[in-house]
Amino acid sequence: EVRLIKREEITVKAGTFSTIKVQPVWRRMQGVFRKKKGGHIYIWFEERPPYRPIKMEAEIFIGKIVAELSASS
Repeated sequence: EVRLIKREEITVKAGTFSTIKVQPVWRRMQGVFRKKKGGHIYIWFEERPPYRPIKMEAEIFIGKIVAELSASS
């Protein structure tokens, strides 16, 4: 299950993309993705097909992780 947060234009190394920002709704996260109090996980997907993941941001118990698309073919 995911929660739609908003539509957003973002720029990463691979370019500028119209995206849909979502928040996964996981009841029990384990391991490194175990959520800390007040933490979050967001994923930005391309708004149109092929719906590639463009960015991911996670505030978790060990700190913050950010991953961005750096190249595309």
